[in-house]
Amino acid sequence: MNPAVNLFAVISAFEGSPNVVRFVDRESGRLVAVDLELYRAAKSKRPADEELAESGSQELELARSIVADKGRRFVTGPGPADFPEYQTMQDYIASLTDRTLAFELAQAIKARGAFRKFKEALDHFGMQHDWLAFRDRALDRCAREWVAKRQFALDETPPPPKPVRPKMRWSSGRPF
Repeated sequence: MNPAVNLFAVISAFEGSPNVVRFVDRESGRLVAVDLELYRAAKSKRPADEELAESGSQELELARSIVADKGRRFVTGPGPADFPEYQTMQDYIASLTDRTLAFELAQAIKARGAFRKFKEALDHFGMQHDWLAFRDRALDRCAREWVAKRQFALDETPPPPKPVRPKMRWSSGRPF
């Protein structure tokens, strides 16, 4: 039986950087992330750029372990390409009952700069909150599908809250 993969970690991976490769550890169910350049260096067995290797020596070792593993323990994890953002925008537009608004948003995503223009149109019509709620539901559904398709159990434990840092007051360039 495959271990449980955290729903929120999968969603976070969908929204993460495309410059990171993610894997699921079949032993723990945890998602591990490796810088794309370090992973490529490990995969090609070429030396990594010295500066990159120094800054990510543990990460480079992890990348080498993943490559050497050949998919037995570490399997390809989720990434931004696994969430259909453009299709989600189209689905959102199709769900709108206000046909004028739907038309305006559909026009925004037809040309170059679709994501930016879509965001600007949402801002103009005050629809950001509605869109984000729709997108969150789509992310949740897509993450559940990703986990089920790969036959992992699902862990729905939310991540711990981020610590709140006290605000610093600055005067003359120094905290006081």
